[in-house]
Amino acid sequence: MIDISGIDKATLLAALFNESKAQGRGVLQDEFGGKPMPVEYAQRYIDHLESVFPFPRGGKTNIEIDYFQGRPLKINITDDLFDPGLFDRDNGGPGTAQKIIDQLRTP
Repeated sequence: MIDISGIDKATLLAALFNESKAQGRGVLQDEFGGKPMPVEYAQRYIDHLESVFPFPRGGKTNIEIDYFQGRPLKINITDDLFDPGLFDRDNGGPGTAQKIIDQLRTP
């Protein structure tokens, strides 16, 4: 488990997305065509989740994403702890998510 407390959820979602790669026919769904997703887009997506699921879990929007724009994220960043296992498996191997989070924490 990785501590993600204090990291803005939209910033984290964008960073994880930007380090992932579309797989298979997922490239047809990738609206960004390999370009980085802006944090503002990630925030709009999180806002959308809040509107679609009006009964948030424990007062928090459940930010659980399997595939996004054809990219396998396999994440749940709802709480302050994040299990990187499936993200790492599909996006570079052990330690990939930790490196991304460490970069976000570095000023």
